[in-house]
Amino acid sequence: MLASIGDPQAALAAIFAHQSTLRPPPPPAFPYEEGSVDAWVRDIARVRQAMVDDHGKLQSLADSAWLPLNRGTPESGAPYDAQDVGMLQGALVREVGVIDENFTTFRNNLDAQAADVARQLDFYDSLDPLDDHARANSFLGAGQAAENRARLDGFVSLVETVAGLDRLTGRTPPADHEALLRRARDMRASYDTRRAEALATVRMPEPATDDPELVRIARETLADPAYDVGDILRLVINSDVRDLEKRTSEIDIDDVDVGAGGDLTLSGTETSWTYRWKQYQVATAEPVGDTHYIFYNTLKYYTAGADTTPLNRWIVANRIQTVEIPRENIGPE
Repeated sequence: MLASIGDPQAALAAIFAHQSTLRPPPPPAFPYEEGSVDAWVRDIARVRQAMVDDHGKLQSLADSAWLPLNRGTPESGAPYDAQDVGMLQGALVREVGVIDENFTTFRNNLDAQAADVARQLDFYDSLDPLDDHARANSFLGAGQAAENRARLDGFVSLVETVAGLDRLTGRTPPADHEALLRRARDMRASYDTRRAEALATVRMPEPATDDPELVRIARETLADPAYDVGDILRLVINSDVRDLEKRTSEIDIDDVDVGAGGDLTLSGTETSWTYRWKQYQVATAEPVGDTHYIFYNTLKYYTAGADTTPLNRWIVANRIQTVEIPRENIGPE
């Protein structure tokens, strides 16, 4: 029997040297590059099989070769003994167990990510292009199209990875990942279709008044370089002028007294201000890069206020960029 297996010590040295080169690669990190999960699964399968094969060779040597115990170690020049063989066998069993555990954990995480994609697609499925909130917050706000397209592309890529792992390992998944992949691809195409529907419905608001004096005030105020307003393709007064008033107070604490019974007494100076102003709002259509957006601008004219309040002149008190609007829907000035 010994003749059939050759030199046991040389065989053991080769197995130990081989095992020192086997290092299972870590799992790929999210987001997964195309092909990275398949490559990782094939790599760990190769390493695992090599460990199983070497474990079998070690068992054959342990059963057939004479491997008496010795006090030395192979590193110090002593021959391999049965204890060395048993230690490597135990290490291989543990390494194979770690590979299997890591793979199961990774696959379970992928399944959980796929389940989350399904929930995210439910949200996208609920988006109505004719709903004002959806148009403003999911379709036509600045940067939203690019953000949502990237997210949906990520969903497709992730589910392609999950479904590919199912096919590679031949397992029956906990959910129909192939159907989920079709749904993710359909939703990616549907987003662009519905965004186009949303965009086609956008118009400038109806004017509350065409008062030329209010139009003049708005244009002159928005032209102030301090507000950094771009070209205005159209301006619509979308609210009536309102007269408003507000009173505020501020207390400046300058003394804190704690009485014998623990009572806290504060003293200081109260300052009050009365604000009075006129206010109205205008919508403007302005280019931003290659697209156009509707801005809502609140103009105020204070006649009373605090020391820092700009008085007796019109100012832009608030300015909000809202939804994209097609150039052809802006209408004439």
